[in-house]
Amino acid sequence: MLCAASVFVVRVAGYSGPPCARRVGARETADPRAAEQHFQQVLRIAGRERIRARALIGLSIVHLCNGQLDDAAARVTAALQLLAGSADEGVIAEARMALGRIQHQQGDRPGADLSFERALAGFVSTGDRMNQAILLVNIGTAHSAAGRWQAAEQALVQSAAICQEIGFRNGEGFAYTALGSMLRRTGQMARAEQALLQALAIVRDYADQYTESIILINLGELYRATDPARSRHHFSEAIHCLSGTGLPTLMADALLGLGDTEESTGNVEAAQAAWRRAMTMIDKTDVSRTSMVTQRLERHH
Repeated sequence: MLCAASVFVVRVAGYSGPPCARRVGARETADPRAAEQHFQQVLRIAGRERIRARALIGLSIVHLCNGQLDDAAARVTAALQLLAGSADEGVIAEARMALGRIQHQQGDRPGADLSFERALAGFVSTGDRMNQAILLVNIGTAHSAAGRWQAAEQALVQSAAICQEIGFRNGEGFAYTALGSMLRRTGQMARAEQALLQALAIVRDYADQYTESIILINLGELYRATDPARSRHHFSEAIHCLSGTGLPTLMADALLGLGDTEESTGNVEAAQAAWRRAMTMIDKTDVSRTSMVTQRLERHH
């Protein structure tokens, strides 16, 4: 689900605004540039190691949201080095959660599993149920990517339950988004649709365009085979939500999906236009997405 849960790490790390967010009218939209400026300013003026570490964690997630995996890893590694010997289990756990998410994106599944396991122990030790819920979404996502479907569903359902218990409404939306995405990939389309529409209703309650766009991308994927027009509509909605947000990686995913839907209907010209636009959004270090777009463009040479 990309970096949806990671956006909450930015909030926990000390960014006082909405999750990587700014206001456009009455809507909330992601703006990692504002978050990056905030954390850079904190680094310049902060003297306490704990505050500096949190700023580094926040910067690592901003880089992750932009697909800059090497920069993300360097920031969170610096945070962990700064915290070496510290007794602050909570911030160490936040850093390990961020590291696990980066390792997951880098394809280092054993490293991600270990980082998540250590982060969970830290959050349990400190009684931080909000971060437990956030982490469980990341754990569920990692299990899903590895094909560990039962473990993935257990983690995501547990996250949603914790969110309901503590009134963490936007976290609940993330949990159902990840659950719907996982169910879609396993072919459980009816359950996937139910979870995604439940997530969409939640996020629209508090106008979170970032998560809304992730849900819309998943709905676009879900409807491609059975209702291409509806699929195209959801991808177009996601692209509209993401316009001007400063989230090129997520925009690339929406354009990639739109191109696939256009290709499925035989509209190769529209598909290639969407894929070419997606390529302009992808960071050069994001080898996986670059390869996916290149392969699609080469299919119609």
